This record gives sequence, C-alpha cells and structure tokens, in this order.
Amino acid sequence: MIITLFLTPLLIFFINTIITNNNFLPNYTGESHQKFTFNKNIQLSGGIFIIFYLSLIMFDQSNNLFLIFAFLIFFVGFFSDLRKLNSVNIRLSIQVLIIIVFLVTFELNIYPTRIFFLDNLLRYNYFNYIFLSVCILIIVNGSNFVDGLNTLNLGYFLSILIILKIINIQGNFVLYENLNFLIFSFLVIFIFNLFNKFYIGDSGAYLNGFFFSYLLINFYQNNTFISPFFIALLLWYPSFEILFSIIRKSSISLSPFKPDQSHFHQLLYFFLNKKIIKKNLTSNILAANIINIYNFIIFYIGSTKISNTELQIILIVISIITYTFFYSKLLNFRRINS
Repeated sequence: MIITLFLTPLLIFFINTIITNNNFLPNYTGESHQKFTFNKNIQLSGGIFIIFYLSLIMFDQSNNLFLIFAFLIFFVGFFSDLRKLNSVNIRLSIQVLIIIVFLVTFELNIYPTRIFFLDNLLRYNYFNYIFLSVCILIIVNGSNFVDGLNTLNLGYFLSILIILKIINIQGNFVLYENLNFLIFSFLVIFIFNLFNKFYIGDSGAYLNGFFFSYLLINFYQNNTFISPFFIALLLWYPSFEILFSIIRKSSISLSPFKPDQSHFHQLLYFFLNKKIIKKNLTSNILAANIINIYNFIIFYIGSTKISNTELQIILIVISIITYTFFYSKLLNFRRINS
C-alpha cells in the first residue's frame, strides 16, 4: 500500500499526459455554460482516476460486487463525456435501473429516519427501494450539478471524508475500511484538479455521487444511534442544488437538465471575478473553496453532536436560508453588472 501511495500520482500524471496529447476526452464543445473553461485542452479524465483508486480499494476489500455497479455508473458518465450518450432521459433511465438493482442486491435501507410516517412506509421493502432510488438519483445528478468549478466537487466530498475521519477519532464508530487511503486518493485527484490538469467530467461526478451515497448509507446502517439527518446534512448541497435548479428552471419553462450559467457557484465566481479578483482561474478556485469551507464548518458543527437530530435539522435549514439569501444577492449583482 505504501508503494501504491507513491506510484499512483506518477501513473496518473503519465496517463493524463497521454490522454491530453491525444485529446481523447476534450472538455470544450462551445456550449454557453462552458465559459468557465479557461483552457480548452483540459481533459475530462478525472473520473478515470477516481474509478482507478476505487478499484484498488475495493479489490483490497474483496468488494468486487460493488465495483461492478460503480463501473456501470462510471460508464454512463464516460459515454456522456464522449458525447455518445447525449440524451438526458436515456442517462436517467439507465441510472434508475442500475440503482434499483444495486439497492436490491445490497439490501440497503435508511431505517429508521426518525420521521414517524416515513418509517411506517419504509417497513415495506418496495417503498424503501423506491424512496432510496429517488434519493440516490438526486445525489448522483446533484453531484454533477456542483461540478462547475475546479475543486468544487472533489473538495466537497473530500470534506466529508475528513469529517468521517474526525468523528472516527473522537468516538467508536463502524467506519469504512481504508478510509485513510480513500482520503489520500481524493487529495491526489483534488491537487491535479486544483492545478487545472484535468476535470472529473460526468463520469467522475456521477461516480462520486453514487459512491458517497453507498458510503454514507452503509455508515448509517452500521451506526444507527447517529441521527439520519447528519447524513442528510453531509449531502445537503448537491441535493438542494439540483432541487433548487429544477424549480428555478421549470419556473421559466426551461428543461431542468439544460445547462445554464445561473448555479450558485457560477454566480459567486462572477461576483469574485468582477469585484475582487479579476483573474479567471483564481476566482474559479476561490469561489469553489469558499463554498467548501462553509460546508466543512457546518459539517464539523454537526459532527460534534452526531446523534442530535434537532441540531442537524437546524444546520440544514441555516444552510438553505444562507444559500437562497446569497443566491438572490449574487443574481441581482450579475443582472446589474452584466
């Protein structure tokens, strides 16, 4: 494992150089929402390295069955990155099928939720699978919605891993094996993304959403004394981003999955680039990490009383209010300064 720690970054650099030289996974197609792309030669290769690291971890744990489903989700995004799977409806349909079979195979559940009427319904397996399928589908695609800036997606999920490590040090929890290696893996990919060497693409975003759904559901199943709303807190941002975007776009008769330039992170980038730092890449990274630092602080506060449902709900509500308040301010700023 120590040898792997040293060799994998070199291997990533080598493989990414080959992909870049051959322009195998170009990120730029000229669409309007790609104005945040500052180097048109950057490749959508990050997802390849995420699945590579997960493969190392899963093989080490003999968890090959999960790896099959991870590869299936990865390939949905990979073919989307190749512009071979452009239909949103087809991608969603394939995702739903994969997720349902996955849930039935692994017999996953989030019972109890501490919501009385919902717990009564979740006693029935078919409702449990439907409910969890919707939740995971939201997180998988929400992860893609928060992949608009360098390090935003990777930094967000890296924050979750660090929080899990902190609470594992503080208490006696049943946690994911090889958590340290998982943190190292995401840190390596984060650094490559930070220095604009590659983007993670749909393949990486879908894979992150899927893997962290599994990771956190499994974490809750093994530690049911914690509040399920702590899991909801850890996943609030991609979940709310996609739900807010669906409402926002539907209100102006746009397809919820049609790319635009009005996500929160894009508005924050515009503000920073106009008002504070007039350097595109610097504003890009700063905007991403303002969001990630905020979320890390909220996660840490929640982790101090991990079984306290009231605290987790308060933090989720605070985050939603903070998001909507600053969204309106940032949107108004862009209208005035565009």
